[in-house]
Amino acid sequence: MHRFPSMWLRLPGATAIVVAAAFAALAQPAPDTSPVVSLTVLNPTQPVAGDGSTGEVAYVPDTAGPSSAILATYDDSTQSSARKQLFVEIDDTHGHALFFRAQTDTAHRLLFAPVNGAARVTLFKSFTRDRKPDAAAVQCEIGSREPVATTPAVANVPRTGPAIVEAATSYERGGISQGLVNLQTRDLDPSRARLLVDDSAQLVTTLAASDINLKGRLADDIKLGSHVFSVRSGSSTTNRIRADVVALRADPVAPAQPGALETLTVHVNGLPADHTATLSFSAGGAVQLASGDPTTTVSVHDGVAQIAIRAVHPGSASIGYQLNVTLPQIVEVTPPPTPSPTPSPSPSPTPTRTPSPSPSPTPTPRPTPRPTPTPTPTPRPTPIPTPRPSPTPTALPTPSPRPFSTPTPLPTPRPSPAPTTRPAAAAFTPASSPIPTRVPVQTPKPTATASRTPTPSPSPSAAVSSSAATKCAYYASDGWFEPKQTAYQDDPATGDAAGKQLSRTDSPALDHPVFTAELPMIAGRAALVVGVDHYEYRGQKVEIPANLKRDYLVVKIRTNCTEKVKARLRVSGGAGITPNPIYSSLSSAELPLTGKPLALARDKWPEYSIEYYLGSHGWPSYDVLKFNQAGRYALTAELYDESGNQFTPRLRVEVDGTVVAPPG
Repeated sequence: MHRFPSMWLRLPGATAIVVAAAFAALAQPAPDTSPVVSLTVLNPTQPVAGDGSTGEVAYVPDTAGPSSAILATYDDSTQSSARKQLFVEIDDTHGHALFFRAQTDTAHRLLFAPVNGAARVTLFKSFTRDRKPDAAAVQCEIGSREPVATTPAVANVPRTGPAIVEAATSYERGGISQGLVNLQTRDLDPSRARLLVDDSAQLVTTLAASDINLKGRLADDIKLGSHVFSVRSGSSTTNRIRADVVALRADPVAPAQPGALETLTVHVNGLPADHTATLSFSAGGAVQLASGDPTTTVSVHDGVAQIAIRAVHPGSASIGYQLNVTLPQIVEVTPPPTPSPTPSPSPSPTPTRTPSPSPSPTPTPRPTPRPTPTPTPTPRPTPIPTPRPSPTPTALPTPSPRPFSTPTPLPTPRPSPAPTTRPAAAAFTPASSPIPTRVPVQTPKPTATASRTPTPSPSPSAAVSSSAATKCAYYASDGWFEPKQTAYQDDPATGDAAGKQLSRTDSPALDHPVFTAELPMIAGRAALVVGVDHYEYRGQKVEIPANLKRDYLVVKIRTNCTEKVKARLRVSGGAGITPNPIYSSLSSAELPLTGKPLALARDKWPEYSIEYYLGSHGWPSYDVLKFNQAGRYALTAELYDESGNQFTPRLRVEVDGTVVAPPG
């Protein structure tokens, strides 16, 4: 239900400079005209084989509390009636899935309360042939109180009552982002929640809400400049936060021959004169930043920011940019008097649920507000297909995160000269489900655990100095994952052979693991990110511990630092791979990546293992990952800080390989 357009130009033999960005929702759902939304009836149904047709646009909150109702907006241009028909899937914490038919109201909204013990809600239009939700399905995670986006925490949040707790310092009017606003909230009544701009609902449409998340869209004619945002929830109004409404436009860049330098100019309209801003740029595909760095940040002067880029080979490229605004005052604004509740001719009671007796994901403490603003999630470009994708990941909005639970510390895999058979699947065994063709994916919360023994060879640390470091430092010491279509790269049932195995190919000079997946991917076919059974390294077979085989993506970090920070995972593909990112975690791992150093030689630094549960079906859960063009590809699993910034050095595991055209 998200579309990714792009503006691009290609000439034979030249490099086409592409400026693209991700946005949500082409259709404009009807505005909400009533302060109260009636409860929607969910009619139980069974999954059937369908045609997988799409065409709908839907909005759900990213997260919801365990006893929250969910407000969603759904529109389907192929359905002529005012009320729209759709399916709702509700997955519980034990892996069971229930399916329902639902009908929206005439404003294309529905409000419902998931059953007790729900872990995830999915909205979609039709089933695929194998009885899965269509590729445009959207999801809401239940029981999570994690931040919904890489946005700053609001200062001076009221201690009680409805509140906005995280918000951006700027939002784009129209444009590629379509004016979407995403807020982390607290204690909202979803049936009566309405987003306000300057204390009015006239210039904004409320699209989705839960008790802890609200989404809306700015009107195309809203005035650029500084505005005050708040949310009315029944008879209460949240704190008011200030943010700039801006318009972004990038000038076209002419095709360039490889090696040539070009200037990219981005215009920022609507930024108040006393507000300062920067633009953070990244480049991939057929171009790179002139500095050679993966990212760079420049100041916005008189509404303009410019960077130099260099064409490196013929083809198409992608350039991402992210606006960061520094407001001249604290974000929090003194709230106005609470308005009287808006009367309703037939108010419907807010649906409530008894908290589930099933275990819910453990809430993660909210990150401490930073003294300086963090990057505003202004839309960033989606990479354009190219035969040689760039391994640099592009930071995009988080797509469908999953709940987590804590795994157990596990040893580092050791080389084993003798082949072994694949053990049974890892620790997670789903309960019986009415849908034999699909088991909902559940992901344990990543927990960084120090390994009990140092990582043996193979390890990039083998060639480093053993002298004690004088400052806090870290690097990615190990980790693994692989792509899969029809067969596993390392399937022990068929044996390893040249052209069909997973091989670790990095050298001691690198500071992170690199793997080559020798079995090629086929362009246009659905693929998955899966765990590993074993891999080859320097002529030896490295076995993955039995309770990690296949079901986990793993990143391991060695560090001599002593103070913990929060880190999140993003799995990204280069140009030509969709979706991108493939996965972005919502929960955070805590790793010692700052503070005073330990008085230990580098080869004695503790190692921390972060495991992300993939489930027996891998990521993404609905088989939407595709390699769209023949050529080389690169996949990267990388840790980022809470604001979406890369660590230095980067903490990543890479897998590269080849995409071939379909046979025939």
